Amino acid sequence: MLFISLIVAALFGALTAARGLKSPLEGYTVVPMSWNAVNTTDGSEIVLYGTIQELYEQLETLDDVKIGNGTNATSTATNEETRSLTPRSKDNTICWVGGNGSVKNGWLQEGINYLKQHTQGPCTAGRGPGNCARISCSFNTAIWLCNDDPEYEVSRRCPDIATYAEDIREKCTFGLSIQGQEFDTDGFNVMVGRDWC
Repeated sequence: MLFISLIVAALFGALTAARGLKSPLEGYTVVPMSWNAVNTTDGSEIVLYGTIQELYEQLETLDDVKIGNGTNATSTATNEETRSLTPRSKDNTICWVGGNGSVKNGWLQEGINYLKQHTQGPCTAGRGPGNCARISCSFNTAIWLCNDDPEYEVSRRCPDIATYAEDIREKCTFGLSIQGQEFDTDGFNVMVGRDWC
């Protein structure tokens, strides 16, 4: 069963890569989010790739796999290179940037709900500058966590990241359209915009 689990995880990773993740903004790079998981049959560790929606989709097909010890694996950083950030200070919000255009509120709310419900592991972006993880994407509506800190990986609770998307919705809604980027004084930012998914 472990072999099948590994094949399924690899296929989802390949599908994400095949989709050709696009940068949400010029000068930024994007990588798929990766999550540590455990095979409950034999205790072995596997890695699942994708947005939070893709993670739940994978878990539905893998009866013997659960999210691991509350960490994920977007990079191979050592403990000295990684810091878990406590909320500092939300900073500037810029509207009409991020992704390939604006999104609709209903689809953004779905992504926010997924992030708020996910408490088993953090949302993470590897060392920057300009390193983004697409942490949520459905109905062509994406949320990215981007790190501009060249020394540390950013690791935040997914429900906390959801509040940045809510702020963007509050400050950057024009008619039915939402698009924007909110910065934090800890050297990371969250973007909401259109992407293929």
